[in-house]
Amino acid sequence: MKISIGYHRHMEFIANTPSKGHRAAMSSAFSAASEIWIFVAYLKMSGLVQIKKEIREHCRKKRKIEIYCGLDQYITEPEALRSLRA
Repeated sequence: MKISIGYHRHMEFIANTPSKGHRAAMSSAFSAASEIWIFVAYLKMSGLVQIKKEIREHCRKKRKIEIYCGLDQYITEPEALRSLRA
C-alpha cells in the first residue's frame, strides 16, 4: 500500500508476506529514496544486520535516514543501538 504525501513523497506499509518480504521491499526503497524514516517497535541485531549494508550506503551518499524504535519492555537490543552509531 502506497500513500502519497505532498508532491514527491510517498509512504509504503511493508508487511512480511510470502509474496514480498521486508528485506526485498526495504532494499528497493533504500536505492530509490533520498530520505528514509524507519519506525519499528523493537530494534534487534537479527533484523538490523539484514539492512545494515543499505543503511551504510545510504549514509555514504549523505542521504537522510531516521530510525525510531521502542525502548519499553527491554526488547530493543543495546548492541543494535550502538551498532547504528558506528
